[in-house]
Amino acid sequence: MTKRQAVEALDKSLRDIMDRPELPFGGKIVVFGGDFRQVLPVVLKGSRAQIVNASLRRSYLWDWMRHLKLVRNMRAQSDPWFADYLLRIGGGTEEVNGDGDVRLPDDICVPYTRDGKDLD
Repeated sequence: MTKRQAVEALDKSLRDIMDRPELPFGGKIVVFGGDFRQVLPVVLKGSRAQIVNASLRRSYLWDWMRHLKLVRNMRAQSDPWFADYLLRIGGGTEEVNGDGDVRLPDDICVPYTRDGKDLD
């Protein structure tokens, strides 16, 4: 997920470019997508509080945004196990190790081979 600071920088730039400092994003419509339960912003050696604080939901822009929620998971229709797995991880009910990490099943992992074929 994009850090709120990057979105706020975009907001400030568009306000300046469009010469509309009173309007979020200078009056332009900006569309964001994502799942807050899947990927949090990356904060190098950040505490949980620092990571949460870096999320878009902590931005001054959040209340200006219109929030839409998808009601049908298209992938879930073809892979209900994976959809349920994501919900368990997002809901904090998936089993974790002593460090609080979730072990990904081998069958959903792609081994890194250094030859670039793992990206196909």
